[in-house]
Formats: sequence, structure tokens, C-alpha cells
Amino acid sequence: MNAKKKHTPAELAEALVFPVALTPAQKKEAAKQLATARKKTRKEMTERNRLALQLLKF
Repeated sequence: MNAKKKHTPAELAEALVFPVALTPAQKKEAAKQLATARKKTRKEMTERNRLALQLLKF
């Protein structure tokens, strides 16, 4: 199926991700923010969801 038929032009435009060059300091900050977000997500995750994710790893 053609992507143009499946999605509107606006949806296709929103889906584009342009590469960004970051400075080493920006990369460090981005990594820190990502680690914080992952930690928060893990903390809020139920035990059932943790088990399901472990099964998906297999």
C-alpha cells in the first residue's frame, strides 16, 4: 500500500526526523534527560508490565 494513500501529507511531514548535530555538552545533557525519563518510566511500571517486557526480550 502506498504511504500517500495511507497517511495524509501532514502526517507524513510530522513523521520526518531530521538529524541534529549536538555538542558534547548537549549530548551529555540529552543522555542525562533520557536516563531520568527511563528511570521514571521504570518506577511507574507495574510488576505485570515488567514481566511482560522480560518475556518479550526472549
